[in-house]
Amino acid sequence: MGYIPEKTLEDVEFPQVLGQIAEHAQTFLGKQAVLNIRPIESIKDRNTQLRMVSEILLGTQNKNEIPPYKSKNLKDVITLLRIENSVLTPQQFNSIVFNNNTANNLLRYIKKNNVLFPYLNQLGSHIKIKEEVSSIIFKQIDPFYKIRDNASSTLSQLRKKLTHLKIQMNRSFQESLNNALNKGYLDEIKETVHGDKRVLAVKAQFRKKILGATLGSSRNGRIVYVEPIENANLQLEYQNLKFEEKQEETQILADLTNTIRPYCSLFSAQHSYLIKIDLLVACSKYADDISGVLPQISPKPVFELYNAYHPLLLISNRKQHLTTVAQNINVNDRSRIIVISGPNAGGKSITLKTVGLLQIMIQSGLLVPVDRNSLCGNFNQIITDIGDNQSIENHLSTYSYRLKNMRTLLKKADDQTLFLIDEFGTGSDPDLGGALAEAILEKIYLSNSYGIITTHYTNLKLMAHKLDHMVNANMLFNTRSLSPLFKLEIGDAGSSFTFEVAEKIGIPYTIINKAKKKISKDKLAFDSSIAKLQKEKTQVMKTKQALEKKEILSLKESKNLEELNQKLSKKLKAFEILYQEKLKFVNLGEKFNKVIHRYEKQKNKKLILTDLLHLLDTEVAKKAKRVSGNSKVQNKKIIELLLKDDLKKRAVKKSKKKTQTQPTKSMVSIKVGDVVRIFDGESTGTVEKIVKDKAFVNYGQFITQVDIIRLELANGNK
Repeated sequence: MGYIPEKTLEDVEFPQVLGQIAEHAQTFLGKQAVLNIRPIESIKDRNTQLRMVSEILLGTQNKNEIPPYKSKNLKDVITLLRIENSVLTPQQFNSIVFNNNTANNLLRYIKKNNVLFPYLNQLGSHIKIKEEVSSIIFKQIDPFYKIRDNASSTLSQLRKKLTHLKIQMNRSFQESLNNALNKGYLDEIKETVHGDKRVLAVKAQFRKKILGATLGSSRNGRIVYVEPIENANLQLEYQNLKFEEKQEETQILADLTNTIRPYCSLFSAQHSYLIKIDLLVACSKYADDISGVLPQISPKPVFELYNAYHPLLLISNRKQHLTTVAQNINVNDRSRIIVISGPNAGGKSITLKTVGLLQIMIQSGLLVPVDRNSLCGNFNQIITDIGDNQSIENHLSTYSYRLKNMRTLLKKADDQTLFLIDEFGTGSDPDLGGALAEAILEKIYLSNSYGIITTHYTNLKLMAHKLDHMVNANMLFNTRSLSPLFKLEIGDAGSSFTFEVAEKIGIPYTIINKAKKKISKDKLAFDSSIAKLQKEKTQVMKTKQALEKKEILSLKESKNLEELNQKLSKKLKAFEILYQEKLKFVNLGEKFNKVIHRYEKQKNKKLILTDLLHLLDTEVAKKAKRVSGNSKVQNKKIIELLLKDDLKKRAVKKSKKKTQTQPTKSMVSIKVGDVVRIFDGESTGTVEKIVKDKAFVNYGQFITQVDIIRLELANGNK
């Protein structure tokens, strides 16, 4: 049997967590079930519940919420149903139908989605779906808690008679009312209801004029209430029929109760199942509130918490838009006991509560706000002493109460125990209390138990430094502002910063200096060394953070430069290709300039044309290598056209220069078939086509397009 007393649950504020979870429950019994959550001794059952809560949470996050699960409280109904000859009411039958339908819908949905909810499916695997239960009840009782007319033939006949009799009563009463009204016997109100009976409001002086029973009168006696004798007889018959109807309804309910009595165990199972579902869904919703997860689970007494938060503090700070500091803390075989030191109000107690609360939550089947790679184990015993535990009932001081807890811990501590003790050994003379605390801690250490303590005692810090499986830790402190950072750091003891804080608050330096003289030099030097080390460590941490930021920025800038370099390389490559192409055209242009220059000066035009064609063939061959997808002939034609166009443009430029110095115009009409030449030129060709002011001249080896105004007829043409 595990030992986790209620005092431990109160110390770590577990009831407050349950109160927040209970707000998510939809039923009263669900809320009660949540408030009664306690650590689950069976590791198998605990792990099953953790996985069920995790399944519901994951389903909700992935838009696979389970169907509505709100239920009716059948606790009293089931108790009554187990009693022989008991009879249920229509309302109770309807509650059974409601729960039966709700449970069946849940079971069908979860079974259908067994891949998403394997553990939830196991939870309801023992409950059979019984559709006939709802059908049996629904055939005899409608949703408005009324027994149906066709529930039995006798009931059907009785209700028909009652309906017919009611019509008769209304008709008879109306006749009596009209008769008395015509004779002036009635008051202005004419009629009313007295004692569930319809009566005439008769003026007192005409009382004897109406045959019937007087049932009462007004306060002033001016009006008497008379039930007509015809209606009285019909009313008597109606009451007899109503009595028979009631008896028949009771018999129907009794028979129906006997019919469904064999399903009592089913109703009980459904009832428990729906309460459990309400509890699990409430736990999953709370897990969503605190970003709770299912960490790695171990059966061993160990925990390794990363980015762990105190749930209550997390929710409280979130409402106030404050930042909550996460803690990293490990207790395992290498470091079984952690001794946390540091200044007051630095977060030591909240760290203890965080560890204790998260461990109890996990052992109670609740998800916790930590990283998924955290590890949570199992402790058979969790013993705590956190806060001011002065016992008024037992007339014990804080120190006496803590010594009593120490006695319990010494008696029960073993290798499956987790202890969390705040301000270990305080409450007595510092020297004497410190010595006793050290002796107790040595005994606990030898029991191989696990735990965390907070202390200001120097001897306990030294003890943690010497022993193999005990480590020091401290709550980080801003040494400049002397304000807590609420961050736990494992490895070194922390200074209490007693004199530094006192000096900041304004205590005169003379008093502080006098106090220092009263302390042993070794103790003062030790505390000063710790304080100095902590200051240096804080500075190193700041430097480290600054370097990490610079490294991140440097990596980011390096990445940006690399991307920019790649873009520039692409652009330079494109420019290089473009430059080479342009250079080729420039070189080609220079070659053609030389050919044209030779063409104008040499008399042997045929030789020049041969050189030109050779140049064309060379350029076509080069172009064919670069351009894919075109035949050699097509490439040649393309190059020829490009070169001819270039030649034409250059010729036009030269012609323009000549026309500026010697403007001439052909006075002869040029037509297709004429042999022509360009002004001052020697080569002749035949005009093959004329388009507007352009002539296409065939020179034998090639055809070119020339402005007509630049042409003249060759010798021998008119």
